[in-house]
Amino acid sequence: MICIILFASININNWTIKQWESSQSYTFGNINIPNDGYLILGRNATRSEFEAHWGNLGSNVVYINSKGHCPMINGDETFSLYNASGIRIDTTEHKLSGSGLCMQRDSTSVNTWNELPYNEANPGSGVIGGHNVGVVITEVSDTYGSSNYIYEFIELYYDAGGSNTPPEINELKRHPINPATNKEVIIRAEAFDNQGIFTDTLYWNVNGGIFTKETRDSTNGSYYYYSINPYDKGDSIEYYISVWDDYLLSCVSDTQGYTVSDSSHFKVLFDYTKDETAANADWIIDDDMPEPYPGIPWKQEDWLGAISDWGYALVRDGHFSVKTLPPDSSITYGEANPLDLSNFDLFIVCEPQIPFSFQEKTAIFNFVRDGGGLFMVGDHYGSDRNGNEWDSPRVWNDLKTTDSFGIHFNVSGEYPNDAWDLSYNYSSDDSVIEGYFGGPNDFYGYWAGTGITLYQMNNSTATGHVWLTPYPFGGSEGVMVATAKFGNGRVAGTGDSSPIDDGTATPGNSNIYDGWGAGSDSVIILNTTAWLVNSELMGITEGKERESGEGMVVMGHSGNNLTFTYLNNGANKIELSIYDCLGRLIVYEGEGHSIQMSGTYHGIYFLMVNHSMGIKRYKLNLLGGSKCLLSE
Repeated sequence: MICIILFASININNWTIKQWESSQSYTFGNINIPNDGYLILGRNATRSEFEAHWGNLGSNVVYINSKGHCPMINGDETFSLYNASGIRIDTTEHKLSGSGLCMQRDSTSVNTWNELPYNEANPGSGVIGGHNVGVVITEVSDTYGSSNYIYEFIELYYDAGGSNTPPEINELKRHPINPATNKEVIIRAEAFDNQGIFTDTLYWNVNGGIFTKETRDSTNGSYYYYSINPYDKGDSIEYYISVWDDYLLSCVSDTQGYTVSDSSHFKVLFDYTKDETAANADWIIDDDMPEPYPGIPWKQEDWLGAISDWGYALVRDGHFSVKTLPPDSSITYGEANPLDLSNFDLFIVCEPQIPFSFQEKTAIFNFVRDGGGLFMVGDHYGSDRNGNEWDSPRVWNDLKTTDSFGIHFNVSGEYPNDAWDLSYNYSSDDSVIEGYFGGPNDFYGYWAGTGITLYQMNNSTATGHVWLTPYPFGGSEGVMVATAKFGNGRVAGTGDSSPIDDGTATPGNSNIYDGWGAGSDSVIILNTTAWLVNSELMGITEGKERESGEGMVVMGHSGNNLTFTYLNNGANKIELSIYDCLGRLIVYEGEGHSIQMSGTYHGIYFLMVNHSMGIKRYKLNLLGGSKCLLSE
């Protein structure tokens, strides 16, 4: 079903409220006010606190906590509204004659204000519309009583003429994106109506069956939340929502869907014990820790830190959970505390500024040896951000990564150690690079990073995956991304923090750069992350030859097409076929060893390999684009 989008709201991105006489202001973000709807700008109260004081707000009310910016009413103030071009849209002119008062008017945009006691304020209601004047200021209120100043507010009203329009569905998201076996799925819809939503329903089915109706779990402003029951691996779910207003006008969203994947779940711990926010660094996933808040992030901006996008991408995928080891903690392994490494699958440390203690080194090595993963992020030589004469390459080498992992971060006198490069020097056949999160189609960037040198005489598994442009592919020098195995575990390293930097940071830190969004940095970092938690469990092969001469399938992609290549030197003529769940032939290739399939397919399909040595069948769980879980 298709949602008919009607422009029943106005976007006020970059509009500004200015308070005169005390020089306060507030600039709005990407906010929509529905037709015949309200925006309440509160001084310094959450929505729930505001509603506890003034009463519940309707579904056609957008509430914003200015966090002390505006209004700040002490008497003799006026207020003006400016659009994104700086043009004044409205002004109050009238000034409150005393404290503990409110002023109200209708939407005619004239200076006909009524003064009333503050307890007669009615935020989010009471305006007579139908004047087609656009957005106007319709109410300003002081408060009275000890500590009640936080409930002061300004009310905006959007009057587009008073005619009723159908509801509008602006967004439909699910969490997680790739639901796993036996995990509940949360659906969030954003819906508006100029008169308010009267009723809303989620419809969903399993494996093409009859649609089930589900009422919402909760609402938060214009957001509506629903839940879909857990299902088994391979089950296919479709869903959509329908909303109605009081006039029985409705809007129906597009139908979306997903296929339940396996139950693999990996716990990731990000370190914050090594001064990772010293100076202009900000290598945290969120300023709430150990648990980032909110627990379910719906957009990258929900978490605050320069590597929040990394954590966000993992959690939204559905196979990962993330926590932070706070600064007052110790890195331990085998001890009885919830942040001990024994409770995690992967430990990520981004540009440490303090060397590891002997006990911490022992904990990290034992964790990796027993099957854990370690992601080491360094930076250029001399990146000593806290002035203790330790930069991250020296910290990592002090961990004895050269001796044990065969991975050495270049320091003074070793080159390269401060390189800038946008490198395409990698192979798409490398499943650390081409993996669960898709494949790169652009450069991997260094913006002042140190090169990694491999010492395979110390660890034969030390492997390069991306090289600086001037260095030979497959060599041991000039490596940008490297991996190795140690005991039962895995390690990876990159010599620059720019690829993980998402361009956001805690307030006051402006020296940041969006390397995460540049080129294919995020894809390569995420695929390396998946490899570190033993990605074969997620259906990803490593491209290694199997024993006993048995063939194998290697995945790749070209543009929007998935490619499946069967490797077996002993096979002669090969026929490749892909079928859907009903046994219908989708693609056939009678010559060669590769077959292509459009990345637009979703759900469960089967690849059959027919050759002189027998028949092999593989299950393909297509997740859209270049994502596919492959299993036999």
